[in-house]
Amino acid sequence: MGLAELLADMREEEDRDRVPAMAPELLAEYQRRYAGFLIGCPFKAGDLVTPRKDGSVKGPGDPAVVLEVISSTIDFGSGNPGSNGHGQRCDMRVARFGGRYASIIPIWVESFEFEPYSKN
Repeated sequence: MGLAELLADMREEEDRDRVPAMAPELLAEYQRRYAGFLIGCPFKAGDLVTPRKDGSVKGPGDPAVVLEVISSTIDFGSGNPGSNGHGQRCDMRVARFGGRYASIIPIWVESFEFEPYSKN
């Protein structure tokens, strides 16, 4: 790899790490959504939901069904400190397609990472 290629790679890495211009607005919206989550889950068993496009759950736009909703507890046993799994407050169990054989898989999630599902 030549110097020009090395510098180009470094610039690309810097671009990936750059904070978007709308960061304050995006963070404020995220905080607003999280504050609502602390009040309680907006969904009920039987609702169709999907991961939010701006969230950390894979598969935005894919349908999932809410199986149950519980009061959340903080899980400090999962993930490493600083990871998004550490301290999760999973308050909703959903079933969705996934896995190697496209089977239906139930998982616990944080409801604020989801929104109502729409076929459109």
